[in-house]
Parts: sequence; structure tokens; C-alpha cells
Amino acid sequence: MTAGFRGWQDVDSHARDVVRDARIELNPGQAASLLQLTTRLKEHGAILADEVGMGKTRIAVALAHCVVKAGGRVAIVAPPGLDDQWRRELQCGGLPAQPLLRSLYQYLQAWQHPHAPAPWFDEPVVLVSHYFARWRLGDTSHAWRWALLPELVARWRKHETGRSAYGYKNHPLLTDPWVNGAADAIVARIAAGGHDAEKGILSRLLDSDVPWAHTLEPGSYGKNAFLRRPLQQAIGLGLGSFDLVIIDEAHKSRSDDSLLNQLLNDVLLATGASSRRLAMSATPVELDAKQWTQTLQRIGLPAGDAECIQKAIDDYVAAVTNVRRFPFKDGMVEAFATASQTYQAALAPYVLRRDKREDDTVQSFREHAGGDIGAYRRVEKIRVPLEELPVEWQRAVCAAEALSLASRLHEDPQAKRQRLTVGNGHGIAELIDRTVDPAENAAAATATAEDSGVTPSVRDSKRIARTAWWTAALRNAVRPPRDTGGALYRHPAIRAAVEAIEAICKTDEKVLVFARYRAPMDALAHLLNARRMLHALAAGRPWPQQRVHQEEWPAVQAAHAELHPGRPLDRAALDAQLAANYQQLENSRQRFRTALLATIEEGMQGLDAPLRRRFNGTFLAFKQAQHAHHVAADGTSGSVLAAVARALADHLGDRLDAASPEEVARAFVDLVQAATNLDSGSDEEDEGAADVDAADAGAWAVTAQRVTEDYAHNRGGFARLMHGGTVAGTRRLLQLAFNREHAFPRVLIAQSMVGREGLNLHLACRTVVLLHSEWNPAVVEQQIGRVDRLGSLWERMLADAISRNVAPDQLPRIEIRPVVFEGTYDETHWAVLTQRWDNLRAQLHGDILPPCAAGDEEGIALRNRIAKAAPQFSPLKTAP
Repeated sequence: MTAGFRGWQDVDSHARDVVRDARIELNPGQAASLLQLTTRLKEHGAILADEVGMGKTRIAVALAHCVVKAGGRVAIVAPPGLDDQWRRELQCGGLPAQPLLRSLYQYLQAWQHPHAPAPWFDEPVVLVSHYFARWRLGDTSHAWRWALLPELVARWRKHETGRSAYGYKNHPLLTDPWVNGAADAIVARIAAGGHDAEKGILSRLLDSDVPWAHTLEPGSYGKNAFLRRPLQQAIGLGLGSFDLVIIDEAHKSRSDDSLLNQLLNDVLLATGASSRRLAMSATPVELDAKQWTQTLQRIGLPAGDAECIQKAIDDYVAAVTNVRRFPFKDGMVEAFATASQTYQAALAPYVLRRDKREDDTVQSFREHAGGDIGAYRRVEKIRVPLEELPVEWQRAVCAAEALSLASRLHEDPQAKRQRLTVGNGHGIAELIDRTVDPAENAAAATATAEDSGVTPSVRDSKRIARTAWWTAALRNAVRPPRDTGGALYRHPAIRAAVEAIEAICKTDEKVLVFARYRAPMDALAHLLNARRMLHALAAGRPWPQQRVHQEEWPAVQAAHAELHPGRPLDRAALDAQLAANYQQLENSRQRFRTALLATIEEGMQGLDAPLRRRFNGTFLAFKQAQHAHHVAADGTSGSVLAAVARALADHLGDRLDAASPEEVARAFVDLVQAATNLDSGSDEEDEGAADVDAADAGAWAVTAQRVTEDYAHNRGGFARLMHGGTVAGTRRLLQLAFNREHAFPRVLIAQSMVGREGLNLHLACRTVVLLHSEWNPAVVEQQIGRVDRLGSLWERMLADAISRNVAPDQLPRIEIRPVVFEGTYDETHWAVLTQRWDNLRAQLHGDILPPCAAGDEEGIALRNRIAKAAPQFSPLKTAP
């Protein structure tokens, strides 16, 4: 417990004040969760497992607010991509919002000014990255990266004994001023008294049997090296101890030696008996019910207690399986009810979970539409039926199956996996487009065998020949003509996805696509952009592109061959048409660009005073730098003013000509916020402050760099990609643009591991297309949660439809559209995911049996009995 913390009873009193006086905006479910948490945290840690999009972050910030009010300190451990979201919520909760702590350099930077220290242990709230402990240390590491441990140990020994460690004085490796300042501050703080637990940790940092000189060996700090943990604890002393550690996305990195566990167990010090952990995760259990044990241990529950709870969990899982298999068997429902009660009793002291059944909008949907509570979501496959494919693709599927059976993994991994990847396009296009003949394949296989020193047997030779034959059969089945792009642009799953996406976009809605593999992602984006461009040119609509770029040309060929079969494609003529078309658009943009500065200046006067004060200086910095030029990575050059005008024009979209000065100014503010990760909350600057200070100039410099990199080019952006190589600033700009109703992109294609937690993409989109299915249903829940959130487009559309008395079966829904290539392994993949998804819902939602057909009174009655007996962890319906 920190010296000033007055305990959890005081936190509970502050929580009741927050709810009573509405000091932080909380809906009834969030308020109930806050009060339940402060009650449970008096005894032990807790798990906040609300469904995606229900506002867990707001609850956690309210809890942190109460802890700080009670004199305590809070550490928030979050994935690096959630920095912006957490800082915004912290400011709304009246808490300081320092940048996310990501690195040792940033950690030591707190002591860069010796006469004006700003140590971490003085901060009431510290926001830390999941990966903060990822320190790559070894024999060649610079001393400042590991020197805090020897410096700290030496200074403490000096303080305790009056004698320095042998060799410490003027040691050349211990001269970094930031490290020295950190060690001095830590020793002074602990020596002042009131930190007995931290004093004990500092005294035990180095085992008495280890000579101090060994701490000067960089190799001793590598992964799993013997001084790694003492270094982690030394750095933790600089952060200070915490009364509450909030772990966001707590389902991540479950292994015992993960970076997250190292951070929680060795770096973030919770030294008092009243120190608690709060784990936040919409999916505390994902693929296996035994993951409950890992999550419970993450909040500090002893392993023995967690294992006892696991027995009740396993019994519940078995009861769910049985009642699904034999729902009408005598005694089965009663056995399920007993197991459910035991399961709930075991987990209820630790787990709080609200799901969409409690959401006002979902309840409104059910009231007007009837049926199952989950019917507001609709899963409708984008089917790719094998029997309806062109004969060449049917042959390709058969050849992929045969090739996979005929080949061996160590000889030809790509061929062996063809049956697994033919449905999603990953790998097949490269094989088809490769310009080699069957003889070369056979020669390559033979060479592999010869290199291994083994002469192929007759059987092996026949198998190699079969592999070569099926490889040629697959390649020749669907090899496209040279003037129609590559094979991937003709892949049935890609084409089906294009048709479905374009149909949705014709209704003026946006589409969020999730995929795993880069090649199909790239093909889908290029093909959507090429088709949209050709449609625009045919209709005489403006298109923001002067020429076809080389990487786009294969997709343009494929799109043209499909849209205009038999018509020749002349690239020079197409470029000329694009240039003429672009000139019309440029004339409109020129008028917007010419008046832009005056328009923003006028519009700034209409903004709220705090917002105007916060961003006026940045606008002035932009005004001074308007004529600066930037050269993009592709060699194109343009002015900063032109890039900003292009960005704002894209963000305003169809509203460009009709936008008011205030709308343009707000768009400018949004652009700066997205590019710099700044918050628009109020500050205490003097009302008359108008000079461009260093912060304003710095904010503008970051904005200018990001915007010119992203908007200096001239090309269509109907569909955009967000993948692992997309930098954080670009991701924020994409999120901003995708959330604008009239702006490009209309389609955002996100790689699965990138576009999940922390991205709010719900303001202009309610449809998620799963180009490549996941194995983990928790990942899919996170993906759908990007659009199924509070304040979403779907909520607004539903309210409008209800007000217009739209028929129940026509009410808008959250649309989930998986692409399923039937007759291939892709179909099996979807079936496995669906089964796992059902199991996840049984664990977290209490959904045991599927909805019954209308008129099945016996089935409906049974389902209702089971639903009534299902476990419930809502704070509005249960008590600890």
C-alpha cells in the first residue's frame, strides 16, 4: 500500500459519490459495475469481462479516479495501440494523462532535468505498454540500458554502510546523467522513510553471494540471465508501488514467461496487502475453459484456489455438452441447472460481465423485431459454391487436393499445403503465375533428393512425377491471359467478396474487411479501386487520380476484362482520360485550397473556447508553413497546403462544397488530433495566448509529416489497407476518415492482428466481411466489436427505422459476412470456428441451445428453461 492510500473503504465512498453526483458520465450498467468492483476489491482482484463495445474503459477510469481520490496510485497496462483511447478517457475522468510508457529511454527521460525532476513515482496514474519489458540486452548493449541496477545497488550500499562498492567511484560505465539522476531520486525517496516494502526490495536487489562487479557485465541482463529480474525490479522502484493495477486486454500473452507476466510480476510493484489487480477482457476465456485459471491467476488468485474453481468450470462445460446432445433426456436440464449454479457461485466473486442483452438499443431491437435477443446481429455467408464455379476453377480445386496428397512437406511445402489454402487464395496465385514448365518442377524435385544424398527410388520418382503433373495441371487450369492481370484477381473468393462489398457500398454504407494474408488483401484493395475508377470514368464522375500506377495495372487489366469483355485496353488512352477527368476535380479543389486558410480562421471562431485555445497555435504554425514543400517516398512533390487541403477534402467528401467554415475548422482539428495523438480536452491556458509555442510547432511538424506522407500522392482511396507495416499515425488517419460518412475510404481492409482491439470504426459502418476466417472465436468477437459499439451507425439507423415504423423483418442489423469457399478446406475451417464460437457463447453469454423454429413450442419452452438456468454475471442481476 502506498503511503497516502486510505484503503478500499474510502475508494468505495468515492465511487458512491461519483455515481450519485454524476461526476463521470456512466450509464446504469457502468455505474452498477463500478459499485460492485469497489466492493469486491476490498477482498481480492476482479475481472471486468463486459462484451466488446460496452464501455469497460470508462468504468476502469472511474475506478482509477476513486483510487486516486483515496490517495492511491494506479498503473494501467495496455496494448500500445490503445494509448490514444486511454488518454482521452483519463482526461474525461479528470486524471492526468501522460503518454504511454513504451521504452527504457522514455523511462529514464523523466530524470533528464536534474534541477526539475519529474519522477514516475510522483505520478498518480502511470500508463504502461504491455511490451515495456521487451528489453533486448546482451554483451554489446549500451551501458545506460542496464546501468540502473549497479548504480542503485552501489548508492544504497553507500547510504546504508557509508562505504562505496569497490571500483564504483568514477567508473566509466556509470556516467550517464539520466541513470544517475534516477538512482539518486529512488534512494532519496526510500531513505526518507514510509516505504518499508520498497526498502526491502532495494536491499535484496543483489544476492549477497554475487559480487557487485558482476553487475557491470552486460551479458548478465539478457533474456533469462540471472540479473534480468533484479534489473526489472530496480526499474520498478523508479515507477513506485501501486495500489491498483488495471490490465487491459488481459487475455493476451498468457504464458508464464510472457513479457506481460514479467511486467506484472517483476516491474510493477504492488507492495501492500491491499494492492489489487483488475483484469479487463471481453474474452477472459477463448479456446479452452482451462484459460479461466490463467485469467484468475492474473488477478492475483493463488494457484490452488484457481484450480478449485476450475473443477466447477469443467463440470459446467461437460453439462453444456450433454444438454446440447440430449436436450430432451430425463434429468438433463436439471443436471445442467445444478452445474450452472455451481459455476456461477465459483466465479461470481471475481467476474463481472454485461453483454448486449442489457444494452438499451439491443432491447429496443428485440421489442420491435421479436425473436432471439442476439438477432440484431446477422451472420450471412458470402457463398462460393463449388458447383457454380467455372470449370477451370473446379479443375484447380481438384488439382490442389491431388497435389497436396501427392507431395511431401519437406520436398515442396507450398504444394503440400495447396488444399489448405486454395479457398483463401494464399499461395495459389504465386504457383499459378510462376512461369515454369512441368519439366522444371520435376528437375527441381530430383535435385532436392540428390542434394540430400539419397537416390530416389522408383516409387519416389513416380511420386515426384505425379507432383509435377498435378502442379502443371493446377497452373494450366486457371492461368489467365497476360492482359487480364494475375490469377489472384480471378480467384472466386476475391470476386465474390468484391461483388458483396460493392452491393453494400451502393447503399451508401461502408464496409470493414478482415483478412489474414497480405497477397489476397492487396488484390482485393487494388481490384475494388480499379473497378471503382473504371465505373467513375464511364459515368463521367471525378476520380482523384492522374494516371495508373504500375502496382495498380494488373488489377486494372483484370477489372477491365470483366467489366468490358472483348474491348481492348489502351493504357496511354486511360491515363489521358484520367488526366482530363482529374483536371475537373483539381479546379474544384483549387477553389477550396485558395480559401482554406481564411475558412479555417473564420471557423475557429465558432469553436468552443477550450478547443479554440488548444488548436489555434497549431493552426498559426500551419499558416506560417503553408508554402513548405514535401517530397514523398514515391518521388512526388507538393506543398504542405496542398496536402492538407487534399486531406480535408477527402475527409469532408460529398460535403466539400457545402461545408461551413466551422465544419472545415473541426475537420482540421480532427486531422491534427489523429496525426499527433493529441486530445481536444480543455486546458488552462490564458484566454489571450496566441503565440506559437514549442508544443504548437511540434504538433504541427508531426501533422505536416504525417499528412504529406499520406495525402501528397494522387490516387484513388476507395479501398485502403491497414496491415502490420502501417504506422500508428496513418492508422489514426484511416480511422478518422473511415468514421466520416462521406469520406474515402469506403472500404477498409484490415489485417486481423492489426484491426482488433482499440479501433473504433463504428460511426459510419455496420458491416464486417471476414475474407479469411480465424480459428479463435474471441478474435472474431473483437473484429465485430469494431462496429458493434455504443454510439454506432447501427444504433442511429435502428432509432430512425423505429421512428418510421419500418417492418420488423426490415430493421437494420449488424451484418457479419464470412466468405466461405464451399467444397474446400475453407468450409471445414468455418465449421470449426462456428463450433468454437458456440462454446464461447456458452461460457460468456449463457447461450446454450440455438434458436428454435417458429411454432416449435416444445423446443422454445425447453430453450427458455435452459436460458433461465444459465449463469449470469451482470452487476445489475447478481451480487458478490
